[in-house]
Amino acid sequence: MEFLAADAFAPGQSPFQRGVFDGIIAHAVMDLVNLEAGLSTLITYVRPGGWLYLTLNFDGLTQFLPPLTPDLDAQIIALYHQSMDERRFHGLPTGGSTTGRALFVLGPALGLDLMAVGASDWVVSPRHGKYQPDEADFLRSILYFVEDSLSRQALISPTTLADWLAIRKEQIAHCELVFIAHQLDFLFRVPG
Repeated sequence: MEFLAADAFAPGQSPFQRGVFDGIIAHAVMDLVNLEAGLSTLITYVRPGGWLYLTLNFDGLTQFLPPLTPDLDAQIIALYHQSMDERRFHGLPTGGSTTGRALFVLGPALGLDLMAVGASDWVVSPRHGKYQPDEADFLRSILYFVEDSLSRQALISPTTLADWLAIRKEQIAHCELVFIAHQLDFLFRVPG
């Protein structure tokens, strides 16, 4: 095994050659790059008959429980998803908040054989009054992503967002917050 730090999606700058890999694992990547350009690029690196294993592809559901104010919760989640949909990589829109469902259509359209698909949801919930190791840190990281994304958009009052985040952080401190994110994993075969 050889480790290489490189941007596999940089147009004309990738260190990889055509058909050199038996398989590629793209873990939590496809919703961060342009989906069609990114998948098309990955296909070129895999030999005919090889495979692409695309994991943790976000698919449009974020949930924080218990609900605080349903309308405010819905607005914050919608704005968070919108920030994903407005993201750009190499000047192109990324896969965004519905990458998972888009891969059902795009993979076969690019000639890939869908071998398997399944959910890989994140579900973080306290058990017996506490989180498992590192789960509280994970939840704080998710809240940071929400805060960072929504602060850049300026589509919600900073005070409203700060108050919502403070309550959610307090829920983490008391082991009360539940977080769910729906994601899909895909195994594609490159024809050949």
